[in-house]
Amino acid sequence: MCPVPATIEELVDLLDLERLEEDLYRGGHPTDSDLTRVFGGQVAAQAL
Repeated sequence: MCPVPATIEELVDLLDLERLEEDLYRGGHPTDSDLTRVFGGQVAAQAL
C-alpha cells in the first residue's frame, strides 16, 4: 500500500512540479515507496 503524506508540507512537495522546458514538467513520487507508477489522482492534482 502506498504511504499517505503525513503533513501538508509533504503533500505540497509531492505535488510540486519541476519545469524542464516550456510545456514540459516532471513530477515526483513518494520517496519511501517502492512503486514505480503514479496514480490518476496525483496526476490530476498536479495538472490543476
